[in-house]
Amino acid sequence: MAVVTTPDDPSASQVAELWEDLLAELAATAEQYRADGWETVELHPGDVTALSGQYGDRVGLDVLIPDDEYRALEAWFDAGLGVDDCEVYRTAVGDVVLLLVVVRDETDRRAVLYPAFYDLDDDRARSLLETAARSGAVRTYLRRLSGDYVELRHDDPDLFAPPPTVDRSADADADVDPPTPDGPVDDRSADADVDVDAPDPDDG
Repeated sequence: MAVVTTPDDPSASQVAELWEDLLAELAATAEQYRADGWETVELHPGDVTALSGQYGDRVGLDVLIPDDEYRALEAWFDAGLGVDDCEVYRTAVGDVVLLLVVVRDETDRRAVLYPAFYDLDDDRARSLLETAARSGAVRTYLRRLSGDYVELRHDDPDLFAPPPTVDRSADADADVDPPTPDGPVDDRSADADVDVDAPDPDDG
């Protein structure tokens, strides 16, 4: 996770710790899905970037994942993975909103899990949230370093909005209580659509 902070930012260490907690919960949630008979693909981003149109026309969250994880993800979608719904757990510390996303194919009992984040101090993050609210959809781009990506369109922008009771205090406690195979805990869920796209040569 790449969090841009200043040396005197009191929330930097807490954000990093919460991200590590989120990764641990991702693994635990995936294990719970598998125990319930689901197949899973877990994604571990090297970076997450808020896009507001600075690279072509993409607006959403760009999630950079390792090549091997991307190949596993792409193989599922190439084989006809359907996206029935999406669950998102949201938590925040300071201005940083952290997300645990579970995209589910109920028919084939397959789930893709990945974490993401954005910083409300980032103009691009605020812009993408405003665009999502106007358009009625928010997108995530699960991308590998070469530029290939899988695009997910979520038709409820509130899935990725800041939690309604965000405490911007750096000293605030934040517990991760992620979605489960039986349904959302303290999260939002909605339908999602997916496209597997080749990158535009002019995009960054």
